[in-house]
Amino acid sequence: FDDLEQFLETDQFEDDIRAWEKEFNLGLDELQEDQLGNIRSIEQSRQRQEKLLAKSLPEQKTVEKGVIRFLYLIVDKSSAMDITDFRPNRATAMQTQLELFIREFFDQNPLSHLGLLVGYARSVQRLTDLSASPFRHIEALKQHDDSGGDFSL
Repeated sequence: FDDLEQFLETDQFEDDIRAWEKEFNLGLDELQEDQLGNIRSIEQSRQRQEKLLAKSLPEQKTVEKGVIRFLYLIVDKSSAMDITDFRPNRATAMQTQLELFIREFFDQNPLSHLGLLVGYARSVQRLTDLSASPFRHIEALKQHDDSGGDFSL
């Protein structure tokens, strides 16, 4: 800005003024006492309630549906999956959660591709190639019976 008067006439100057430098013209009908006895403007109270409400609402996950992702999942089918710390065992619990993950992955990433690798008996084998079919992966998981031994990449 060339001179001070020109700057003072702009909207930017109004934004740069600190709260205690602004001129307040509040009437008694625009003031309200809160629960703690503090006096606030009705507008301030409304803004504060909106902020509290926004904080209490759960955050919405943003899903980018236009992004193409390529993902390989490595599934443990070793003898460690027979341990019964999950009911009925780790393998069944993992398979249930994996099916849910595959469906949700393709719901959120319709253009993406997924492939499955299984690890057992100290080796890893490709169960499915990269594809965009959730049903193909779920069926391959259900039909795969080989397991045992140690897991190794």
